[in-house]
Amino acid sequence: MFIFLRKDKKGVGRIFLPTPESIDPEKGPQEKIKSRIGEMVDKTTDPKERFKLGDDIMIDYVMAAVDISDDISLEFDEEFVALEKNYLSNGQFKGELKGARILKNKNFTNGLVSLGSKETSYHIDVFRLFKKYNVKICIVTENKISAIVMGRLGEWIQTASVAVSNISFLELAYVLSKYISKESSQEVNKALENQDMNTYNVLKLIKKDLSSFIKGHQNITRMKSQLDAYRDVIKIINRSPNMVKKIDFNNVGKFNWKKVDYSLTLWLDERAAFGENNEYELFLDEGIKSNNFNSEYYKKVHENQVSADCVGIRCADLVATIIGKLISKLSLATAYEKDNPGKLKYLDKKWFEFKNDQLVLAKLIFEIIFNVGSQYSYINGTYFDDATECEAYIRYVSSFREYQELTIKKENSQIEEFKIFKGLADIKYQQMAMLGQLDVKTLMETGSLKPV
Repeated sequence: MFIFLRKDKKGVGRIFLPTPESIDPEKGPQEKIKSRIGEMVDKTTDPKERFKLGDDIMIDYVMAAVDISDDISLEFDEEFVALEKNYLSNGQFKGELKGARILKNKNFTNGLVSLGSKETSYHIDVFRLFKKYNVKICIVTENKISAIVMGRLGEWIQTASVAVSNISFLELAYVLSKYISKESSQEVNKALENQDMNTYNVLKLIKKDLSSFIKGHQNITRMKSQLDAYRDVIKIINRSPNMVKKIDFNNVGKFNWKKVDYSLTLWLDERAAFGENNEYELFLDEGIKSNNFNSEYYKKVHENQVSADCVGIRCADLVATIIGKLISKLSLATAYEKDNPGKLKYLDKKWFEFKNDQLVLAKLIFEIIFNVGSQYSYINGTYFDDATECEAYIRYVSSFREYQELTIKKENSQIEEFKIFKGLADIKYQQMAMLGQLDVKTLMETGSLKPV
């Protein structure tokens, strides 16, 4: 998902939002995220083997918002188009240049270190262009499995978190999303999509499945905190009201545009507090409806924009693709193995074997996306592990001045990178837990908590 935001000389910004490749404008993502059936499902923690995630096989929906000032738009557009033409000059691609066409699997097996010199150079040139013209970027992510969980169990999670005072709405949503993403049985996965099964019966299956998982892993030290969280879920299921209300399956696994609207509003709120714009025009790609966006910042909303004619959208496409692919690849590379659950899974050393130009690109990504002094330039969904792993990885490798230093340190890089991830994840989890005594409905109505 990509947004292009541009300020005009009068101080009114313009935001452009294309349809993400994860979403079919006609059918929506709920038609693409389905549980798989087969022996492999119960033997792996790999979400792409457990669920049909769509043609892009990305684990998360990733939206990029790109802000380009109107007073430099002509120069920026001209330079960006020149970069595109130069990349396309060898005749490898025809038509519109999309990020997904550049970052094919062979070019991104181990993330940035797998990029060829031509692809790396192109991304460096684009990010340097962002830096030259002070382009600002906001990333919003949502885990696809979390979208299924919240669509199917969201109402129960909210009710249960109120009935059981020692757990927050977000904390319970996180634990269930993590469980469904990596560990739930085929029976549970199919029940989540079964329109004839009410919430009460789905929860009975989850309770049985969690009990079985706990019994099979109770002697694994590494999983102590996780198993304690699963025990808490069982207690909550036992103590919470029975819910037999039918679910609107149109929302199960469906991308929540309200999250995007709310997250972007947080980003724009923060920037307005620093004296930046407070009025924008929003331009939407074909297939995206204007009624999804209600922020007071939007002076006008325009539908049916064409990405081939908009440089800003193509810029945002590139950003969303490289961050989205990196999130997915890192998630799969760090998923623990079900046949050896006691072993802590670190990134393979190959992930730290950078060449000079690849490290330059990593440092540019860090500088422009993560190191901007903004709380809302990189916003994670309820299940934040995958997006946080990406942030930890970029933060770690960017801390090295030269690629030779990283090469020398690569023997310890796996552990050091994991420490950064754990530190970031612990902070996020603690923030969720702190909401335990607060009224979720009031928080949402007052704008203090984004919809999940």
